[in-house]
Amino acid sequence: VGYLYIPTPECSVDTLVEDQEHKEMGLFFLNILWVVVACGYMVAWTSIGSLIVYFKAQYGAFFYVRLYCAFYLPGWPVSALQRKYDASFDLKFGSSTAFMIRVLLGMVVQFAVLVLMPYLPKLLPEDAVENAMIVSMGIIGVASWVCHGTACQLCGMFPPSSVSFLQTGFCAPQVFTIIMVFVLDLDDENAKTRDVNELYQSTAIVVLCGTVCWVALARSSVALKCFTMKDLDSQQLPNRSSTKQSKQTSSKKYLKTPLLNNIEESKQEEEDDDGDTDDD
Repeated sequence: VGYLYIPTPECSVDTLVEDQEHKEMGLFFLNILWVVVACGYMVAWTSIGSLIVYFKAQYGAFFYVRLYCAFYLPGWPVSALQRKYDASFDLKFGSSTAFMIRVLLGMVVQFAVLVLMPYLPKLLPEDAVENAMIVSMGIIGVASWVCHGTACQLCGMFPPSSVSFLQTGFCAPQVFTIIMVFVLDLDDENAKTRDVNELYQSTAIVVLCGTVCWVALARSSVALKCFTMKDLDSQQLPNRSSTKQSKQTSSKKYLKTPLLNNIEESKQEEEDDDGDTDDD
């Protein structure tokens, strides 16, 4: 997908080496983008999940279990829906547009929720804040899994090294969270609300960075070639299926003519003989 170079006789060895180096540098840059993208759509859960001590002091020990379920339980339904509908949406709107919209929507939703979360205690009654936090985490969960499913599909079309960088991006939020918890002193049940809000805001900035990197990645020449090849393959698939079915039908007709006709003729002769015997 964009990295196979076929030399021509007029190309010198130095030119070939230089072009290959440029392509390797370009791929490395795209792989760095994969790290930031994966970090961007996974960092919200990792950051909020690091506040277990704070949430336990505020809402009780069972709150974190509810928070955990709110994030992870939407994963399977989202995956099932994407498996059922993504291909049709990609074929209808084009993979380039469909992939871009899915991840952009997921990232923007996460960014908006993170920006809104510090204001929930001010906007809602005190007894409604806990449930609002659970709903917010559920929304973040749905958005994260949509981004994850879409990003993995595109990364699978990239060179194999990109998958390793995507996996690295999954771990990057942990490093970010450890640093932020240490700097803001959030590993204490007496953590200040102001510091918690700063964590939300910092996390929103990381999500925003992931959004920008996704736009650059999805509009790169490699990604556009992958989308084009995917769309062409999707468009040719129905034709292949119809051609295969027609071949199978023709084959069945061909097999049926000499063999089954003889069997039917033999059965007909036997029935005629039985009829003659009965008449006698």
